[in-house]
Amino acid sequence: MEGNAQRMPWWGWLVVGLGLVSVLVAIAITFRSQLLFAVKFAKTLMSDQRVPRPLRWLIGVSLAIKIVPFPDFGVDEVVLIIVSLVLVIFYRPVLRAILEETRSAEADRVGAALTAAPKRQDPASQ
Repeated sequence: MEGNAQRMPWWGWLVVGLGLVSVLVAIAITFRSQLLFAVKFAKTLMSDQRVPRPLRWLIGVSLAIKIVPFPDFGVDEVVLIIVSLVLVIFYRPVLRAILEETRSAEADRVGAALTAAPKRQDPASQ
């Protein structure tokens, strides 16, 4: 049976490799855009006046703790989970409105970047 086994040609491996690379790039681009959106949403939550001041402070301090390189033993994650539960339970309409505003601002930014004409340099100005 081993003698009859068909081997994949070199171009088959090339197609498989290119497909794998394209899937990994798509995953990386999607992850990056979702991460940027989450950061923008957290920043908006920290600065929006509709969110109570103590919750804004907790969000800010928890995110600041994430930046400082020392062991925090997960305190910042616990605080963010508690703040998110409070927002979802007691301030759902406000949270939904802020989320929609952030989504529309992000969609406008992405749409403007996609439809903007590339800037051309005038060769005479060089």
